[in-house]
Amino acid sequence: MHSQAVTGLEDLAGLFSVLHDGTIVDAMTDGTDGTDLVLLVKIPYLAARIQTGLTTFGIRFSSVEDLTLATWPNDPAAVPDILRTVAEIFVPPLDILSGDVVAGRLEVACNQSSPKSNYCGGTLSFLTTSAVVTDQNGKSYALADLCDLAEGYWKDWSERSSKA
Repeated sequence: MHSQAVTGLEDLAGLFSVLHDGTIVDAMTDGTDGTDLVLLVKIPYLAARIQTGLTTFGIRFSSVEDLTLATWPNDPAAVPDILRTVAEIFVPPLDILSGDVVAGRLEVACNQSSPKSNYCGGTLSFLTTSAVVTDQNGKSYALADLCDLAEGYWKDWSERSSKA
């Protein structure tokens, strides 16, 4: 059994890369001091590999600091906005593309497709110490377990595609 908490910036970035194609559909701060960030990520193809009917994972990041979203403006001449509150950042929902570590910070590339916004996505950036990932039933998963689920999905997808 793997350790359930995801720690280390490289592994935290890897978590977002495993969850690529997922959509952050809800977000809130939590914890006794309000520094935990809880994200609800809808990623049906991955969740359904655990149990039919599951669609989402919850991720609780501990001790989050300096949470920002640097927007990608629709107008290429526009200056990016820097959003700093959970309400600003996660409304509308963000589609996860990939995770990375840049200058000692966790960075997540995200698309955003709402026509009501003046941006098409952005770079979500923050510091954190760890994350715990749970499914809708409350079972937690180590990064290695999620990687195995994703690898199995993409292997099956490749086999289906080659037969088409």
